[in-house]
Amino acid sequence: MTEAVMNEAPLPLLSTQPTSVEIRKERKQKAVNLVNLYALASVGTIVVPGPLVTQVLMSGVLAKLLSDLSVIYKVKLTDHKIKVLIAAVLGGAHSTWISFYIARYIDFVPGINIVAKGAVSSALIYFIGQLFIHHFESGAWR
Repeated sequence: MTEAVMNEAPLPLLSTQPTSVEIRKERKQKAVNLVNLYALASVGTIVVPGPLVTQVLMSGVLAKLLSDLSVIYKVKLTDHKIKVLIAAVLGGAHSTWISFYIARYIDFVPGINIVAKGAVSSALIYFIGQLFIHHFESGAWR
């Protein structure tokens, strides 16, 4: 070997540890996948009879989703319990009424109320989940 090659400093090894940007992207992707899963699962509310039962079910789904999101983002749920409960109750209460009014204006299609109920439930879960992801990502709840 030549003397110049022997005197060169060794190249630093590439770090195998993920960067904070990679960690944030992975965490956000995990959260988005979770929201999508809950939104898809909430379509099952179309088989539940009665508006009150649906509202309670939707509130439970939202509360569980927000609880799981808080675990992903390592935010103590107890610090934000009031906000989570308000979002869960409002989302659950509105799913039935929104689908009722949609069906009322396009009731000439048979079974549209059932389809509207599932679509509205899914949309509410999705958008409230996205809202909380945005809040957690921005650090607004820290």
